[in-house]
Amino acid sequence: MKLRRYIPLGVVLVATALLWFNWNSWFGDLPEPDFQLSYSPERLFITTGEEGLQDRSFSWVSEGERPFTFTLVKDSLGHRYDPSHEAITTGGGTTHIYNVRLNNLSEGTYRYYISSEDASDTIWGDFKIYPDDGDINLIFIGDVQDKGESGSRAFFQEIHRRFPDMDGWLLVGDMIERPHNQWWDFFYHSMDGIAPSTAFIPTPGNHEYELGGLGSLGKRFVSTFPMPLNGNKSTNYFVDYPTVRIIALETNNLLWNLSESRKWLEQSIEENPTPFVIVMGHHGVFSVRKWRINPVMRYGIKPVLEEHQVDLMLQGHDHAYSRDGTPPDRPIYITMSSSAKHYPVGNPSNHTVSDSGQRYYSHIRITHDTLYFNTYREDHSLLDSFELPRKT
Repeated sequence: MKLRRYIPLGVVLVATALLWFNWNSWFGDLPEPDFQLSYSPERLFITTGEEGLQDRSFSWVSEGERPFTFTLVKDSLGHRYDPSHEAITTGGGTTHIYNVRLNNLSEGTYRYYISSEDASDTIWGDFKIYPDDGDINLIFIGDVQDKGESGSRAFFQEIHRRFPDMDGWLLVGDMIERPHNQWWDFFYHSMDGIAPSTAFIPTPGNHEYELGGLGSLGKRFVSTFPMPLNGNKSTNYFVDYPTVRIIALETNNLLWNLSESRKWLEQSIEENPTPFVIVMGHHGVFSVRKWRINPVMRYGIKPVLEEHQVDLMLQGHDHAYSRDGTPPDRPIYITMSSSAKHYPVGNPSNHTVSDSGQRYYSHIRITHDTLYFNTYREDHSLLDSFELPRKT
């Protein structure tokens, strides 16, 4: 009996010690080192718009405000666009971010040029708008958090080589370690052979936030990824492909706008015009780590997903892989990590499939009748696979 009295005190002491020793790594608001970007355009990203096949948004950064022109060429015909511009000042310096949003692009191969008054600063890239053939292919990437330029580059480049013609890459947050320029550089270095030609569908994680999720979203995120403007806030949105609606749900600080975000989520699911619906958010309904639970996701969002029989819930945050659910039951919950940092699986018996100790990624193929899901290990061997038929 006496021992039992001291158990709560012991728990408090252990939790306090963990916070004390890990505060800087978990929540520390470290100062951003001074930086200076190139005067030429760099860090080019493509983000999909509301219409997943036809809409594209482009962003790039520069050291200063310059009269850039974006020229899009298809079949030898060119169109010029003037980008929007935003100057974002953070602790280490100022980032000038430029955006161009393009809608209703027709099928085919495009080349674009980003140029200024100095022709030597021109950069260019190619991308494709794929046909509406009823066959959508996506790559799903979990947390990254590279801490150097070696990072995940080889891993991502090999994924791109194996799956070159994707309609989009789903990024479930924590792409960077902290919202500082150096971490954005590390992430782009890992993606620089992919980002200029591939449409990303991102949602932020807690590491895109100041104070590890306790502060505000890093100022660069929304301008780097100009997301569709169809949500109740800038980081809630959906993308429609012919066979699937993808709903990006901002899970950071969700408690403070839970009612509004639930209502928007329910409406986005109910008005889905496609055969399948996928919801993606950084924090999970189910956790891979022992004793970890997110009450807002478990008790605030899970009932919505189950009531509306969402097909997939894609999650990150825990640095391991798990699947909870077996077809034809739905929702099926997937936790994904593509990071070199790993967490052990706390209770493997609680999950349908689980694994840890490697980087992972998934290829998702969605036709009008079936969703095909394959998850691969870092050596590209198959870890998990299932087929989910369309709801009748």
